[in-house]
Amino acid sequence: LVAAFFTIYGQANIFIYIWTAMVLATACTGLFLVWRKGKLVRRETASARGLNKAVRNSTLLGGLWGLLPIIGYGTDHIGTEVLTTAVVSGMMGGGALALHPIPGALRNYVLAMAAGAAIGLIINGGSGSIVMGVLLFVFAFALLRAGFRVGETFMGSKMAAIEIDKQAQTIGMLLRDFEDQARDWLWEVAPDGMMIRGQQQFAKVCGLSEGEFEAFVALAFAGRSERQPGLANVFGLVSRKRALSDVEFSVMNRDMAFWFRVSGRILDDGRFAGVASNITEERLAKEQVARLAHTDMLTGLINRMNFAPAAGTLIEQSHKMDQTVSFICFDLDGFKPVNDTLGHQAGDEVLRRIGKRLRGFAKDGDVVARIGGDEFVFATNRCADANAVKGLAHAILTSLSAPISLETDEVRVGASAGISTTARDGDDLGALMHKADLALYRAKDSGRGHALLFEPDMDQLVAEKRQLKQDLRQALERDEMLLVYQPLIDVQKQEVTAFEALMRWRHPKRGIISPVEFIPAAEESGLINDLSAWGIREACRAAADWPESINVAVNLSPVQFATADVVAMIKAVLQETGLNPKRLEVEITESLFIENTDVVVQQLQALKDIGVSVAIDDFGTGYSSLSYLMRFPFDKLKIDKAFIANLSSDHVSRGILNAIAQLGQALDLNVVAEGVETQEQERYLADVDCAEMQGFLFSQPIGLDDIAPFLLKLKAGQLAGISQSEDKDQVSAAS
Repeated sequence: LVAAFFTIYGQANIFIYIWTAMVLATACTGLFLVWRKGKLVRRETASARGLNKAVRNSTLLGGLWGLLPIIGYGTDHIGTEVLTTAVVSGMMGGGALALHPIPGALRNYVLAMAAGAAIGLIINGGSGSIVMGVLLFVFAFALLRAGFRVGETFMGSKMAAIEIDKQAQTIGMLLRDFEDQARDWLWEVAPDGMMIRGQQQFAKVCGLSEGEFEAFVALAFAGRSERQPGLANVFGLVSRKRALSDVEFSVMNRDMAFWFRVSGRILDDGRFAGVASNITEERLAKEQVARLAHTDMLTGLINRMNFAPAAGTLIEQSHKMDQTVSFICFDLDGFKPVNDTLGHQAGDEVLRRIGKRLRGFAKDGDVVARIGGDEFVFATNRCADANAVKGLAHAILTSLSAPISLETDEVRVGASAGISTTARDGDDLGALMHKADLALYRAKDSGRGHALLFEPDMDQLVAEKRQLKQDLRQALERDEMLLVYQPLIDVQKQEVTAFEALMRWRHPKRGIISPVEFIPAAEESGLINDLSAWGIREACRAAADWPESINVAVNLSPVQFATADVVAMIKAVLQETGLNPKRLEVEITESLFIENTDVVVQQLQALKDIGVSVAIDDFGTGYSSLSYLMRFPFDKLKIDKAFIANLSSDHVSRGILNAIAQLGQALDLNVVAEGVETQEQERYLADVDCAEMQGFLFSQPIGLDDIAPFLLKLKAGQLAGISQSEDKDQVSAAS
C-alpha cells in the first residue's frame, strides 16, 4: 500500500520498491513460522532461543520500517511526508502493542524505527521536520514506557497463572493420591443431579459399575428410588439444597449393605460438593459390639444385660392381653466338677449344649437367657397356671439331665429350677427374679433336680439366714462359741487316740446351733477364718493339758485354703499354746481337691513338714478320686457315717467298707469309722481290720470338763454304760 501511494504521487523510486520487497519477504517468513500444515500454531511457552530469535526478527522488522522515513522524507511532496509519519507512528504503536510480552523485542523495534525517523529528519532538515521528529520521539518514548508497563503486567499475570496451574496440578495429584489410598474421597453433584466426582469410589465400595451407581443416583435425585431408601434420603437433601453433616446411609447390593458417611454443601454455582467416607467396616464392628453386648457368645442366648428389657417387654405385652408370664430360673447341678476335672473347654461345650436344649423348648415370644456362669432363665407367657409352668419346668429339667457326650467323656449335669409368675407374684421384674431365685435355692437345698414355685415363707427363710449371719459376726465378741469333744477309740486297745473338737454356738435366743447350720453361713460371710482360728486355738490349749498319748483333731473348711494362709495360722497357734505339732490332726474333706489341687497339696505338705497329721473326713461321699491319695501321704481315712448306718441292710455299703479298709491297708493309712452306734457295727468293722472308731456307742460329744471322768470310766472298763439319752440325730449331725 505504501509503495502504491508513492507511485500514484510520482514519488516512487528504486529504493521504495526494494524496501517493499524486503518488507514482503519478512512478512512471508513470519507467516511461515506460525503456519504449519494448514493451521495456526499457538505456543504457550517459549525457549531462550526462541526469545532471542524474536528479538532479532523484531529488530530487523523495526529497521526495515525505520528505512521508510529515510526514503520518504527525502521526497518533495508533502503528502508523502505525512503518509510516512502516519505509517511509522502506526507501526510503532502496533508493534509496541504486539511485542509488549518481550521487552527486548519491543525496545529494538521501536528504537530502530525512531532512529530511522531521526536520520530522515536530519536528511530533510526542514523546520517542520524537526517539530515532527520531536513529536515522533516523544511518541516513541511514551510507547516504550507504556509497552514496558503492559509487559510487566502481562508477565506478572502469566507467572501467576503458571503458579496457579502448578498448584492446581499439585492439589489434583494429592487429591488423586488421597482418593486412591484413603477411605475418604471428594464427591460432587451437578445442579441437574449428575455426579461429577466420586462415583467411581462409591461404585467400587458397593461392587457396582459406575453406570449402575449413577443410575441409582439419578433415581434417588428424582425421588423415585424405593430399592435404595438410604441413597434416596441423602440425594433428596442434595436436591433440596440442604447441607449435610456426617450423615450415614447405606447402599444395598445383593442383600448386602455398604455404609457411607457424607458431608457437604451447595456451592455458589449450584454444585454440591463434600467429603464421603466408607464406614462399612466401622458399622459392622459396631453391630458386632452390639451383639456382644446383648448376646451371650458362648450359648447364643440373650445375656444378662439384654434380658431385663426383653423380659420387661414380654410382661408389658402379656399384661395387655391378660396373660400370665412365668419365670423359670435354672442352676446346673454338678457343673463345677465337670469344669474343674475335664477343663474349661469341656465346661464351655456343656454350657453350649445346655443352651441349645433350652432353645429347643422356646416358642415365639419366649425369652431365654444365660444370666450367670451356669445360671439360665426361661420366661414365657404360654403357661396359664402353676401346674402348666411346673410341667414345662420338669420337662426342661428332664432334658437338661440327659447325658452329654463330649469328645472323650460322657457327663451328666442336671439342674434345679425356681419359678415365679406374674399371676402369683406381681408384675415387678426385679421382684419376680428375686422370688424365682429364692425358690431355686430352696430346690437345691431340698435335694436338687426338681422345680419349686415361690412360696412366701421362702422370703422369711432368707431373712432368717441374713439375720443369722449378722448375729454370727458378734458371736465371738460375746463369747457365744464353745467346743465339745468326741473321742476316737482304738477298740483293740480300749484307748482314746484323739478327741475331735466340734464347734457349737450358744445363741442367746435360739439356743445351741449346730455347725451344719452356721458353718455355711460363716463361709458365705467370710467369718470362717476367724471362727476356725478361735476353735483351733481353744482346742490346742485344751489338748496341752491332756496325756501325751492323746491327740486333738480339728476340722478345716475348704474356703480357708482359698482365702487365708492356713499354715501360718496353725504355726502361730502351736507356738502360742505350746502344743507339740505331732499331737495335732487336721481333718479336710475331699471337695478341697476339686480346685487348685497343686496349691492345696503344697499347703498340706507344709503342715506335714512341721509334724501335723492330715486326715480325710467323710471319705466316700465327695470327690472320691484316688489320684489325690497317690499325690499326698495322708495319715487317716475317716469313713462317712452313711456307710456305717446301712451295714445291716445294705450289701453295697458292706462292699464299700471292705474296699476302703483294704485301700487303707494298701496305702498304710489308719482307717477310722464314724457314726458307730451298735455292737453289731463295731464287730463288723473290727472284722475288716478297722480298729479306730468314733460314735455314740462310745461317747457323744462332751464338754471339756467331762473329758477326765470319761477317761477314768474308760480305764475302769465302764465304757458300755455311757448314757445315750440325748437326741442322737441332732448330735450326730453336728459331729
